[in-house]
Amino acid sequence: MCHQLMGAMYKVCYGKGEEKEKGCDETLEVLKYFDNELQNKKFFGGDNLGFIDIVASYIALWFGAIQEAIGMELLTEQKFPKLSKWIDEFLSSRIVKENLPTREVLVPLYKAQFAAATQKVSS
Repeated sequence: MCHQLMGAMYKVCYGKGEEKEKGCDETLEVLKYFDNELQNKKFFGGDNLGFIDIVASYIALWFGAIQEAIGMELLTEQKFPKLSKWIDEFLSSRIVKENLPTREVLVPLYKAQFAAATQKVSS
């Protein structure tokens, strides 16, 4: 599912017109799947951070940074309350804080990447 999300977000970030719109729809569909899978659990496997949470870390950290970098908000607390709560829990975990880059580091990197890609396409 994370692979599908990455493909959909690629369309959102680099697509134009219908392709971008299709990417948004696909992204929302995958996010809905993850939101439903959480049910009422703190983490995907229950009360403790586990393997599936690590695999889904793309949603918690990188996805949010990409949204901010491109100026789109697909994952909102209103649309995906369980997933939003999981993101807060995941990012506040000590192991995550100690080992993953912060959003403040990632956003400028993504902005530069998208600006370079846009400039390359328009040249």
